[in-house]
Amino acid sequence: MKTLIKLPFIIIFILVTSCSKDVDIESNDFTGKLEGTWKVEIYEYEGTTSSILQNDVWSTSFYGIGWNMDLTMVFAEDPNEYSLTGPYFVDHFLTNRDGVEYLYFGDLEYDQSGIWEREGNQIDALINNINKRIFISELTDSRLIITINTNVSETEQDATETTTQRKDIYTLERINE
Repeated sequence: MKTLIKLPFIIIFILVTSCSKDVDIESNDFTGKLEGTWKVEIYEYEGTTSSILQNDVWSTSFYGIGWNMDLTMVFAEDPNEYSLTGPYFVDHFLTNRDGVEYLYFGDLEYDQSGIWEREGNQIDALINNINKRIFISELTDSRLIITINTNVSETEQDATETTTQRKDIYTLERINE
């Protein structure tokens, strides 16, 4: 009987003493230099578009996967300039407001440019006159993983108010120059 009474206390003691508040769940690496030329290896995006026209509200969601990419991203300094250029293909999936998913194939080309300012693992950028927030997940001498968040609102000619929230995720490898 004493063993049965002690058992819950022993289990609780082991659980409490084995847990540490100093455990670093994320082991992100930020030892590399951001400035330089990067080749896009993996590109994915996802988002939603919400529209309002009078009392009618609807939303669509989308995601895409890039492939056969020849994309180059450059972070230059002094001045802090950004560019993303090159051709790529994308499989774009759109789910309409009725829940039906459609696949669109795209043969596209990026031609973005702008300016940036970094603080820690966050970059505020003005790219093609749109404010974007970029988060660095990993930055080593040879690898960069970033997420670019965009939120754009506009009013169409028919008075439809449309808001698009989008998250682009890039995995890049440094190009040795």
